[in-house]
Amino acid sequence: MRLNPDKRTSNKDVLTQYGYACKQLGINLETTSVSQAKGLIERTNGTFQERLIQELRLNNITTIDDTNKYLLEVFVPNFNKKFALDYHNFNFVFEASPSENKINYTLAVLT
Repeated sequence: MRLNPDKRTSNKDVLTQYGYACKQLGINLETTSVSQAKGLIERTNGTFQERLIQELRLNNITTIDDTNKYLLEVFVPNFNKKFALDYHNFNFVFEASPSENKINYTLAVLT
């Protein structure tokens, strides 16, 4: 039995339906409830929590419609310019897709 780094779960955990489907399709899920192990997403969330609210306030945005417009036209494009990586610079890592039958059997509801 291999324990995960946070020592709370093991390989013998019962899989959710999503976890089972991922396992059948060859997708390895790695989960943790320890925020220090999730550095990238925690930093990203921190950026949104700290910066986005301030930018909305500075631009006098108070409605959901105005917020959505600002996100699409200003915030997300600026965020992508600053942080996005050009996918052309990376090797292709996708594997061949499973057959349609395997996907259908994997995603079928079992009762």
